[in-house]
Parts: sequence; structure tokens; C-alpha cells
Amino acid sequence: NYDSASFEKLHQDNLQTETARVSWLIESTPPVGGCIIGSFPTNYQVDTPLDNLLTVQGSWINVDNVCAGLVLGNEVSYSTTGAKTGIDFGALTTTGGKAVLIVSSITGTATNAQIKLQSDDNDTFSSAADEGTFTFSATGVYELDLSGTIDQYIRPNVVTLGGATSFVVTIIVGLNGVTQ
Repeated sequence: NYDSASFEKLHQDNLQTETARVSWLIESTPPVGGCIIGSFPTNYQVDTPLDNLLTVQGSWINVDNVCAGLVLGNEVSYSTTGAKTGIDFGALTTTGGKAVLIVSSITGTATNAQIKLQSDDNDTFSSAADEGTFTFSATGVYELDLSGTIDQYIRPNVVTLGGATSFVVTIIVGLNGVTQ
């Protein structure tokens, strides 16, 4: 008896469009995740074979881009500007990568809020380099292409809240030849 607000109905409605962003997160240390961008399933099945276990099976076509990487923050609330905690990717890349920002909620109104991704060759970020900037004004999924050399340590840096009081985000970063 699934109604329009049920988990199953929402999944089916959202994943059967060409604008879907299929994301996954695994709570490990560090957390890993990914996002399939611009695809839709030719078949899709959700099953609950055991208590507290959900399985999703499907075949996705039209996969334009994939970001497979590490999670800088999962559902993290930012209410102040400035550099945030970074993570160690284990190696640098010279061939760029991709980053995905999932904005889950915004408290207040954000107009051109910005989060920079910065990298450095050390965990103190003493010579951090800007790798790209997410700019957003609404909830949703935002993509960022990374190019050239990206150092081993990566962190988010909230440049502006855009007038909002806070926002909740998940950031996934994939480095070519390192995580993807």
C-alpha cells in the first residue's frame, strides 16, 4: 500500500528521469561515495530481504559522468565561513577529477553561496591552492570539474553563506587515477 510519499514511490519517480543524480555513501574511514550523473535506469528494483537491509538493483544507461571518491562531509551543517576539516586522499593526481556538492537544506535565503575546494601537499594546508568553487542559491546537486594537479590533502572552504544562516551539504571528491 505505497502512497505518494513512500520511500519506494519517491525512488521510482526520481530515478526514472534523465536528470536524476544517483548517489551512494559508505560510512567507512574515510567515508567513500559516488554519484552517477545524467543517467536513468532501464530497470530498477528495491528489495528488503532482511530486517534493516535495503538492496537496490538496476541497469543505468546514458551515464555521462561518474564521480567516485571520498566524502569530505556527509550532511554537514555549515553556519560560518572559513576553511573546514580536510582529508587525506593518499596520493595526488596530475589529471584532475570531479566533485559533487549535494545541498540538502538551507536555513534562510542563500544567494550565490560559495564553497571552494582547496588542496595542499600537507595536512596543515600551509600553501593551499584553490581547485574550484561551487556556487549555489538553492538545494540540489552541483558538479565541479577539476583539472590539472590536485594535491593529496583536500578541504572545503566556505567563502560566503550568501545571506543564509546555514546550509547542510554532502561533498564527494573523485580524483582521476586515485579514487576513480
